[in-house]
Amino acid sequence: MEPSSRTSRLRPRKQHKADSKDTEKNAEAEKRGVNTSGLAVLPDELLLEIVAYLPSPPAPSERHTFEDATAYMEQHDIFLALSITCQRLRRFFRPYLWRRLEVTSGMCIGETILHPRSGGKEGAVAHATELVRLLEIVTIRDPSLAEYVQYVLTRNEF
Repeated sequence: MEPSSRTSRLRPRKQHKADSKDTEKNAEAEKRGVNTSGLAVLPDELLLEIVAYLPSPPAPSERHTFEDATAYMEQHDIFLALSITCQRLRRFFRPYLWRRLEVTSGMCIGETILHPRSGGKEGAVAHATELVRLLEIVTIRDPSLAEYVQYVLTRNEF
């Protein structure tokens, strides 16, 4: 018997009702823009485990160094990237993103790098402006963020 005649006599596989329902659910979710695969569908327990492996900046102290500020900014950038991925990850990572409000020398704000106090009055004004901007976000624009804030740090020199 030729291979082509054998394949024509095979019956198509019956789809189980569960398979077709799952396919319909996924298609519906994709139409609504809901992420149905990847990191976003992991349970909270696994996301917490992932967070535990991220580098964490040291606790705030009097001896806050440039390396501390860099570690904070790296962690902040990770949480920001994860929180803008999808709604579910935003809900999960948002508290980590707003846990600490920090304005330090060497921070990059848009195109501007905050310089130490040695930059004169302009440096101090830039630090104060950024701190006010962050505080405005958590108190006026979105007061729900205020419950996540644990530290407010500003350091103009290293």
